[in-house]
Amino acid sequence: SPTPGIPVNRPTLRNLADLSQILGGIGVILSLLYLAAEVRDNTTALKAATFEEVVSNTIAIRSFGVADTGFVRFQVKASLWPDSLDALEQRRWDAYMSAMFRHFENIHYQHRSGLLADDVWIGYDRQIGGTVARPGYGRWFVAHADQFNAPFRDYILGAVADPRPFGPMFAPAGSLEMPRLP
Repeated sequence: SPTPGIPVNRPTLRNLADLSQILGGIGVILSLLYLAAEVRDNTTALKAATFEEVVSNTIAIRSFGVADTGFVRFQVKASLWPDSLDALEQRRWDAYMSAMFRHFENIHYQHRSGLLADDVWIGYDRQIGGTVARPGYGRWFVAHADQFNAPFRDYILGAVADPRPFGPMFAPAGSLEMPRLP
């Protein structure tokens, strides 16, 4: 029973409606915070999966040289002396270049999309730049540039126009001297 002289505030329907709106607003905010955390976790997982895919594809393309020394000889010949290829070698080079540049295009796209971290991109950027500095790679791309998306095409054509040193794969680091054909 109420104490004499102290007014009793009984909840009205209006008070209950206001309270339910406040609780509903808090629920929406908590749901949004949970959703933001899930999106962040999914983005991290997607970036990790992208990195794994890029590395796996790089290993697959590079494995040609590990498995077959004859392919390495062919690759050196085609990359440094592309005019020396016969018709069969040219078709083989076209197939390899198409696969390799599609791989590079994917890496470029993943970086542009924000799924490949800048610190990872730096290494691939150096690899791609060093690769297209070799005559066979650069010439092949210029002849087939229309097969690739515009941002990637512009990126590669810029690298071809401003070549980087060959690096240790076919010549001493920093050297632009061409090795002699074996």
